[in-house]
Amino acid sequence: MAAAACTMIFEGHPAASSASAWMPLLYESIVFGLSLYKFVPELYRRDTDTQSSHTGVIARLLIDSLLYYSVILAVTATLTIMIIKSPRNVKNIVAQTELL
Repeated sequence: MAAAACTMIFEGHPAASSASAWMPLLYESIVFGLSLYKFVPELYRRDTDTQSSHTGVIARLLIDSLLYYSVILAVTATLTIMIIKSPRNVKNIVAQTELL
């Protein structure tokens, strides 16, 4: 008798299986949207006394947030698509990359 490994792939329920991938993507999208909501108006503020000191930091936070989100989006979208469309034996192969 072969032992079954623990897996997050639920037969017959692709939405439940892919939720382990798209739920974190939804969370990261909300956080990224809130970051944009907060930082973009700050770049266009016209306060002369704080403009020079804050603009560089805010621009760096915005660039780093975009880089982080693009990596998270690429890995998580790949995993979601693989869970839904791939053959059974390779469905969860990108999950370790997502966890890292």
